[in-house]
Amino acid sequence: GDMISCRLLAEQYAKGKGVRRSRTIAAGLLERGCSGQEMQSCKELGLLYHAGKGVSQNGRKGNTYLEKACFGGVVEGCTHLGWSYQEGRGVQTSLERANGLFEKSCGGGDLVACGYLGWNLSMGKKAVSAQNKANALLQKACSGDVAFACNVLGTRMEQGSVEGTAFEDAFKSYVKACEGLDEDGCQNLGRMAGLKGFEDRRRAVSVILEKSCTNGVKKACLGRDRLKKDRESP
Repeated sequence: GDMISCRLLAEQYAKGKGVRRSRTIAAGLLERGCSGQEMQSCKELGLLYHAGKGVSQNGRKGNTYLEKACFGGVVEGCTHLGWSYQEGRGVQTSLERANGLFEKSCGGGDLVACGYLGWNLSMGKKAVSAQNKANALLQKACSGDVAFACNVLGTRMEQGSVEGTAFEDAFKSYVKACEGLDEDGCQNLGRMAGLKGFEDRRRAVSVILEKSCTNGVKKACLGRDRLKKDRESP
């Protein structure tokens, strides 16, 4: 049969859409899809093995499926596999392998991977060329609404590590990060709005924090409360 339909049926079972929810059946269907060389199924199955949903958790097995997806042309498979190397999930931690996979995915158009690579390259004392590459990757990811990348970029702008940008640019990056529901982005936005010179932005920032707080971002709730307290104190 058509292997893509196995994956679509698996999605229905995973969500309980029109069928009784069963992650075990979903995993079985993805297994069939992946055996039939439907690479998205391999990626989804790899993620299930990492999460232990519908199958017993097995990081090594998860990586085997992610690797198959990655080399079968599914860029997100490479990103997830890169994250396994970064975090040591079912493999020996290797930042070099992680970055190689992020580079491959980023080149293939996965902006989350561009963000991870930019973040890794920005760490520690690096040559100017690596710092510039990090900034370019973070900017690319942030323009594509990758929230955590906007936060890292904002932090770097605030530290003066991004040439030709000012405090104002950092503020805008934090706005974007917080609107994208990034915890640290909301924390930084709240903190920055409390600084001298940002008094006229506080009301607008409170609205953003309120919205993200409603969407479950804890640090947004804290920031909103802090700004409210500042407004009320004489």
